[in-house]
Amino acid sequence: MFLVWITYTDGAVNLSGERWINHPDGYAMTNLSVRPRAGHPDQLMGRVHLQGCSGYAVDPILKPGR
Repeated sequence: MFLVWITYTDGAVNLSGERWINHPDGYAMTNLSVRPRAGHPDQLMGRVHLQGCSGYAVDPILKPGR
């Protein structure tokens, strides 16, 4: 678990790691950026800013009203 700064710039949300709260062995802190997809604002796809990593995607499991 780590503390992050969250900023919104030019339509993108940026999460920048600040400091560890609890640093488990084998884990690295990384920065993330995400830009909501046009027509699919509940699906998030973004970049992982850490060597050897590429991207990530988050999709909702439950949709509101269903």
